[in-house]
Amino acid sequence: MPDMTAARTPPAYLPSLGVLVAGGIWGLFWFPLRIVRDAGVSVDWVNLMFFAVSAAAILPFALNRAALGRGGLDRLLTGLLLGTAFALYTLSLVMTEVVRAILLFYLTPVWSTLIGVAFLRERLTWQRLGAIALGLGGLWLIIGNDQGLPIPHNAGDWVGLAAGLCWSLGTLRSYHRPSRSVPGAVLAFSLGGLGMTAIMMALRFHLGGLSTDMPAIANMAPLVLALGVVMFTIPNIVVLWAAQRVEPARVGLLLLAEALTGTVSAALFAHEPFGVPQALGALLIVAAGAAEVTGRG
Repeated sequence: MPDMTAARTPPAYLPSLGVLVAGGIWGLFWFPLRIVRDAGVSVDWVNLMFFAVSAAAILPFALNRAALGRGGLDRLLTGLLLGTAFALYTLSLVMTEVVRAILLFYLTPVWSTLIGVAFLRERLTWQRLGAIALGLGGLWLIIGNDQGLPIPHNAGDWVGLAAGLCWSLGTLRSYHRPSRSVPGAVLAFSLGGLGMTAIMMALRFHLGGLSTDMPAIANMAPLVLALGVVMFTIPNIVVLWAAQRVEPARVGLLLLAEALTGTVSAALFAHEPFGVPQALGALLIVAAGAAEVTGRG
C-alpha cells in the first residue's frame, strides 16, 4: 500500500527553493517602484498599500483557520517582528545610502547564527560558516566594495541594522515556534507592518517630510495594489511558510538572491554598472545559495 503521507510531504529542498525564488522576485521591486516614485508617490504610501492589500487578501483564509484562536498572540508577536523588519528596511532605503541599507540588513544570517548558537543550542557547522562568508562576500562585491565594513554611521544605518535584527528574531521564532496556520502568520506580518508603517508616516507627516500629493497617489494606486498582490503578498506567503521549515540563517542567505536579481536587472534595463566585481559577487552568492539548498536540513 503506498505511503500517502509521504506523497503529501513536500520535498526537503522545496522551502529553500521557495525562499530563493521569492528573494529573486523582491530584487525586481526597483523597476515598478521607480515608476511610482517618478510619478510623485513616496515609498511610505507604497508600503502602506502593500501591507493593506496583503492583510485584506489573506484575512478570509486566516479567519477560516481561526488565526486569532489558540497561539494567536504568539503568532502576532512573530508577525510584528517580521512586519516591523520589512517596514524599517524600506525606511532605511530612503534614510541612508541604498548600498549601506542593504549591507546592514543582510547581516541577518550572522545574527540568526549567533542567536541560534548562543541561546537555542543550534549546531554551528563549517558549511554554514562557509555559506555566510560566500554570501556576504558576494554581496560586498556586488554593491560596491568601497563601502568598507558595515558599521552604522547615521540614523538610517541604525534603522537598517535594527531591521535585520528584527527579521532574524522573527524568523527564529517562526522556525522554533512554528504556526499551524500560514494564513495567520501572513496576517500577523501584514498587520505588524501596517501598524509600523502608519506610525512612521505619522512621524514623517508631523516633521513635514511626507508627500501628500493625493491625485498622484490615487493615479498610481491600481498599479501599486496589483504589485502588492503579485510581488509582495504571494512571495511573503512563500517566505513565511518556508521560515517555519528552514533554519533562519539559511533564509537570510537565500534571500540574497534579491541583491543578485536586482543588480542584474538594473544593469540590463537601467544601464547601471555591472563589471567584473559584480559578476564575481553574483557567482559567490549563487555558490552560497547552492551550498544551502543542497546542504542537510
